[in-house]
Amino acid sequence: MICGVLKTGLYFVGRTLAALVVLVGVGLPMLAYGGSPGAQFQFLAVGGVLFLAPQAGVVVHELGHVLACRAVGAEVKAFRLGGARAAVRFRVGTVQVSLGWPYRGRVRFDGAFSPWRRAVIALAGPFTDLAAAGLVLASSAAAVARTPPLVIAAADGLAMAGLLNLLPYRTRSGGLTDGAQLFELRSGIAAAKLRAARQSADRLLRAGRTAELLELHAVLDVPGGRLSAAQAADLALVEFDVAVLPGRLPGDAAQLAERRVSDLARQQDPGRVAPLAYVTLALLRLRQGGAHGYGEAERLCEQALAGKYVTDLSRRIAFAAVIMSRQARGLPHDDVRAAAAAALVPGIRSPEAMAAELSAVFDPDAALRAFRHGDPGARLGAGSIATLLRRQGRTGELMELHAGFGMPAGQYALEQARSLQTVEYNVLLVPDLPPEMLDEAASRVQWITANYPYEQRKEPRHHAALEHTLAVARLRQGRFGEVEPLCAPGQAADLGPDDRATVLATIALARRALGQPHAALLAEAAALSPDADLVAEARHTQPGRESQPQPFGMT
Repeated sequence: MICGVLKTGLYFVGRTLAALVVLVGVGLPMLAYGGSPGAQFQFLAVGGVLFLAPQAGVVVHELGHVLACRAVGAEVKAFRLGGARAAVRFRVGTVQVSLGWPYRGRVRFDGAFSPWRRAVIALAGPFTDLAAAGLVLASSAAAVARTPPLVIAAADGLAMAGLLNLLPYRTRSGGLTDGAQLFELRSGIAAAKLRAARQSADRLLRAGRTAELLELHAVLDVPGGRLSAAQAADLALVEFDVAVLPGRLPGDAAQLAERRVSDLARQQDPGRVAPLAYVTLALLRLRQGGAHGYGEAERLCEQALAGKYVTDLSRRIAFAAVIMSRQARGLPHDDVRAAAAAALVPGIRSPEAMAAELSAVFDPDAALRAFRHGDPGARLGAGSIATLLRRQGRTGELMELHAGFGMPAGQYALEQARSLQTVEYNVLLVPDLPPEMLDEAASRVQWITANYPYEQRKEPRHHAALEHTLAVARLRQGRFGEVEPLCAPGQAADLGPDDRATVLATIALARRALGQPHAALLAEAAALSPDADLVAEARHTQPGRESQPQPFGMT
């Protein structure tokens, strides 16, 4: 309590001093160089430099953080100038670069779990600004006898950027300056570890490495006391990953997840975390089964949907969980479908489709039996079944799924097409397919592309996934020249490291077959995600033997 009061007072002093720095830093040069008669032009020029120099200071500042990260061994993951809507996005190796107007910036990095490393990274930005200001003045003094006003204004703007970030306070957007982060090193390290655990959990879930995810979950170091919003969100996502693990969930893992998520849901100011916490609890209740479990799941979903900050994805999962609960109890769910249609943003994943996918994840063998018996709902979850079958090496059953699917039709034709695409993607990842099966899979993907084209601007990820599936088909068919153009949407889209690594590995395999340079692409793919689909095949396959069987990867 006392520390909290002292920190609040410290931040108030820092914010007050920041206002004074701006007042003096802007006011004095304007008065000194723009107050004399006939100096209107100089007044405007100095004002313009004082406006632009701090923007340049943001660039210098973030570059300082990047250099410090490299110096202390932290891995830079993203470099951003401007807000979330960047004008230009591209990648430099494994670093996602987003460039816009530099009124603010951010460097995201992994590692640096010791206080001194994080302190070096935090201080590097402000001190780089101050060093740049001194360099501007020194270079001008060496060139001319009297430093021009515009040079002084530029140095002043850079120095202001550095001083404002050294002072400890919370910004208007709620973020902390670098100076304030020095007083939050301990909690910052705890938050970084939790964020790293969440990223690892996501990666392990996508890879189907259930045992490792359960081990990570069991030994996860959850900070004591009240969590920050970011920490709570990361913890909630880890527990959600556990709740959607394929197959049977061990009782101790379920109990631990339930205890942690219940604590998150009870926070006094849960914000955006509570809906996800309630949805995760609902999924755990569905896995528990029984009349009480199913009824409790629906009640928890109602709490999630009543929240103020509910994402569209959380809404879809909540409606899907209610449908699963109703189906398990033999109750109608037409009212749920109507409520979902009114509340959700139009998309290709209806709650019915998501319910089928979750059912396939919770009990894949039961979902496969339902598919064999012609249950039309099972076709909606066939993509999830196919992914699990491929990961488990059950190639015969995967081919059975491929043979028995048929073409999309009926009310949920679009969702079936999406599920069919996932089935064919998993089939195409299997090396040495018979030519007739390979051609049939490629024809189905091409048919989906022609009949359900996703717009690249509105649905870049879905468009990229569909084009990439067709690229894998062409790769397997030996039509290597068609592969890279089909991978272009995936290269342009803002994909996660696993998906991007798969796209790069696909291009590398095609280039290798064409006798073109591919080593740089393959190295980048391996650095992004060595376990992603096709990366192991691209790394281990020798030239001229592209079809040799390889270990299964990720979807």
